[in-house]
Amino acid sequence: MSDEGSIAWRFFMKSNDLTQVTCRRCQKSLKFSGSTSGMIHHVRTVHTDELKTLQAENPDDFLRSQRANALSCENLNELLVL
Repeated sequence: MSDEGSIAWRFFMKSNDLTQVTCRRCQKSLKFSGSTSGMIHHVRTVHTDELKTLQAENPDDFLRSQRANALSCENLNELLVL
């Protein structure tokens, strides 16, 4: 996984001013405000085959990412209960 942690960073690069990201595959630019959700949506809908290939080649990376997301959701749920 890249140093940013999300699989999205394998497909996107940040602009110099950090307000946009550009897809390395199709050059699509998206606004960036700290969340990778829009980037992940783009990858899942536009680059489905490449994402599946990447998942097959690097299953451990995706398992770590899924575990991290699950932990984040658990922490969020704990905060909502308080």
